[in-house]
Amino acid sequence: MLLDMFATLLGSIVQAFRQELTPALRDLDMADSESFEESVPMLAALVRKYRRQAAELANQLMAEEAAKVGGQALIPPVEGYADQAVHEVLTHSRSIDQVSRSLERHVRTAARRQVVRSIPDPVVPPASETNPSADEIDVDEDGNFVGEAGDGFEALPASKREREQPAVYPIGWARVLTGKDNCAFCIVLASRGPVYSSQHHASSTSSKRWDKEGRQWANSYHDNCDCLVVPVYDSENWAGKAQSDKLYKIYEEVTREAVAGGKNITEGNDKLKAFSDYLRDLKKDGKELEYPALNELDKAQGAAEKDKKVAQAPGLKSVIPPSAELEPHEVEFLKRFEVHGQTAHWIANDTVLPGVGLIPANDFHWVEKGHQATELKTSKNKYSTIATRIRDAVVGAKNHAHPVVKEHFVIDLGYHKLNDKLRYQLSEYNLRKPDAKITSLWVMHSEGELFEEIILR
Repeated sequence: MLLDMFATLLGSIVQAFRQELTPALRDLDMADSESFEESVPMLAALVRKYRRQAAELANQLMAEEAAKVGGQALIPPVEGYADQAVHEVLTHSRSIDQVSRSLERHVRTAARRQVVRSIPDPVVPPASETNPSADEIDVDEDGNFVGEAGDGFEALPASKREREQPAVYPIGWARVLTGKDNCAFCIVLASRGPVYSSQHHASSTSSKRWDKEGRQWANSYHDNCDCLVVPVYDSENWAGKAQSDKLYKIYEEVTREAVAGGKNITEGNDKLKAFSDYLRDLKKDGKELEYPALNELDKAQGAAEKDKKVAQAPGLKSVIPPSAELEPHEVEFLKRFEVHGQTAHWIANDTVLPGVGLIPANDFHWVEKGHQATELKTSKNKYSTIATRIRDAVVGAKNHAHPVVKEHFVIDLGYHKLNDKLRYQLSEYNLRKPDAKITSLWVMHSEGELFEEIILR
């Protein structure tokens, strides 16, 4: 997965969260204790929904990065999120806007924490950052993840071809700038390179950039911070290394010449302050710090992946992972989908877990719907056939050993037409199939010329 794509998809998840959060906060009176308390469970459930999406996106990034070193990613279970986290935000916020910014940070941080927690003996932010639920994940008194390296971890291959590769942990993680909203604080941290989670990993690499003092700084993310956290499986080849090398060179030059109180700076915090001062002075002079942006980091890899996608489905704007093998009818659907102004990020349905087998997955993320996980089904224009296909998909995914939620569906009728009778029958799907309810249903019909949403009753 290219970092540009990862940043875009994570941004889409946050944007979708914001769209649901805004109306939920509209009637919140923070001065009314009853309104305050009633809103907490609802807001927490909303945050949990999008934190899971962010964490699963990070899992996919780790799977693809691990594949580059010939392994399957070992990933932890998705972290819990307690109602108390929302209660703390509401208690300490002065405005609705501040509440929104803080909860957006909690969603984005789920992706960061998933990467950091994938490392043995991880150094993670304090529990107060997102306040994980104690019954879903153990934390010590400092808020650090507790447990043996393999407890609850699962091997996640990037594709079917990698399922026989050895399972591997990242040796560390690094902060990467997106080039969109980077303050001096974030730039300093990105210059430091990989964070090594244990003495064993730190001593097994050539990098000596990271010091104990810097670790606590790296765990901080301000509101509106759009820095990415990426896994490092190879200290000499990781996503963002070119950017980090450039920033670190500037950092060394600045702090080598810096003095404080007439003495050369040697302490880590003083160096961080000196570099921050340098960036501030640069901005005052109307200049900008030059460093590789994400699109430059991924230029070579992007060209290779683009060639693969074009070969598979020429002319499409939708993103198709190299490991995904689309059927002809799926490619045709995407062509018609894009004619209607829609785009998709196809999901490579090839994740195999030991003892579980191939896990279920939705077919694609619908970009214009906020990266909404969506299931595609082809069918003739007969209600019983469509209803059975939807119900089987919902129930099968829900009852699987590795449960997956399938709640958004697109039915492609091909050349068949959607008549009024079928439209009415589909609107009653949730009433007729209460054990397999869905959230949204769209139908493409008449050779793709028409694409409409069914209003479910």
